[in-house]
Parts: sequence; structure tokens; C-alpha cells
Amino acid sequence: MKEVNLFTYLNSILKKEESLETYLKFFKEQDEWKNFNGYMLIRYIYYAGFINIANVYNWFLNTLNKEQLFVLMYKMTPKYNGFVKYIKKIKTEDLKVMEYLKNYYQCSEERAREYLKFLNNDDVNEILDKYAIDEKNKKKMIKEL
Repeated sequence: MKEVNLFTYLNSILKKEESLETYLKFFKEQDEWKNFNGYMLIRYIYYAGFINIANVYNWFLNTLNKEQLFVLMYKMTPKYNGFVKYIKKIKTEDLKVMEYLKNYYQCSEERAREYLKFLNNDDVNEILDKYAIDEKNKKKMIKEL
């Protein structure tokens, strides 16, 4: 095995390439429980599609120690070899553009996001011009889209 980080734990839980005892022995020998982050593992397991299982793990997050939580996750989570996409936080510049689009179209944020998919940079630039946004901030907002 190699360097231990969040994805090492995640892969060992989801892919199950080796036995539980092998993982426990390795993590103990390397003294790597300090890198174990149950909260982030639960989020990735949630994004892998195991929503109900992730909900169960949340119940035990603060009651079990790191090793016990790892054992629980290893035994309860089904084997999964797919890609786990993590949803990132929305950037503040993107939120500012959304506010201007919502005001311009007089619609909800969800509808403004749909409109943004069909607008090119020139269209967004035109809308921002109507709100007297200076060129520097306008370019920054458009660049972030």
C-alpha cells in the first residue's frame, strides 16, 4: 500500500481489494488513524449513491471511534467500482451573476441557472452592462462562469 489519505480509506471501503484485517493491520502499523475523516467519507459514500447507508453512518459518527467506524463502513457498504463525483460549492462570483440574472428575468434561481446554460458570454455581458457593473468586475464574473 502507499501513502494514506482520504481516498485510501474511501477506496478500501468501496473497492474492497483486500481483507478488512489487512487494512486494519496496515493502518495500525502506519499509525494512520489521524488522517481518517469520517465526515468526508460519509459524504463521498453519499455521492456514490448509498444515501440510506450514509444516513446510518451519520448516527454513529460521534459515538464510535475511528477504527470502529471504519469497520462499520467496510462491512455495510456494498462493493462499488464506479467513479464518485463530488459536488463542489458554488463560487461567489457565480452567485453574483445569478442575482443579476434573477433580477433581469424576474425569475427564481433555478430558472436563472437554466437560462445561464443557454446564454453565451456576450449575452451575460449585455445583462451586466444594464446593471452598470464596471469592466474589471464584469470580466472576472464572466471568466468564472
